[in-house]
Amino acid sequence: EEMGSAFVEELRAEALHAEADEQVAAAGRLSAEGLLDGIMYYRAQDIAEQMAIVMQLHSFLDSHPQIKLVIIDSMSFHFRHDFPDHSMRSRLLSETAHTLIRLAKERSLAVLVTN
Repeated sequence: EEMGSAFVEELRAEALHAEADEQVAAAGRLSAEGLLDGIMYYRAQDIAEQMAIVMQLHSFLDSHPQIKLVIIDSMSFHFRHDFPDHSMRSRLLSETAHTLIRLAKERSLAVLVTN
């Protein structure tokens, strides 16, 4: 929530700096809670949780069709730390990438993955 509050304050400051009445009014209606209401967040503690989240994403999106953006921050983190078998790691990373590409195409969904 702290990040959301900081973002809202920054938008308000930018609107005041631009001296545009519409922007100032719109920024005044923003709140951190309202901004964060549309964000769903999962934190995977290990590779098993991360893979489970990706595999359940299809059914999750079925029940939340309004979602148009999926962000996976650090896809490779758990693979680097939890996976000594390089060939298995490569295969699972590839399968995960194909799953996300298929979901993006089927649902007109943007998927952003960081390394």
